[in-house]
Amino acid sequence: MSLARDLGLSVVGVSFHVGSGCNEPAAFRRAIAASAAIFRLAQQLGFMNMYLLNIGGGFPGNKNTSLDKIADIVNDALNEWFPPNNTRIV
Repeated sequence: MSLARDLGLSVVGVSFHVGSGCNEPAAFRRAIAASAAIFRLAQQLGFMNMYLLNIGGGFPGNKNTSLDKIADIVNDALNEWFPPNNTRIV
């Protein structure tokens, strides 16, 4: 982030991928919390136009994992770390 600032780059968001076929729903929660920390750091460094959070991929495709459970965890984490504001979630 510091290098991006020093180079005059625009940083507008965070994108993450928890890993292909991730079977640990809590990984999504940790990644969203880490993304929120990056948003705070970006603001401290002067990036005031952060608006994008891309939750990437990693969703499992097997029938042994509940996509509903993952969705609940993702939604709870988003509500905690990215309450309704101008952040675009993709």
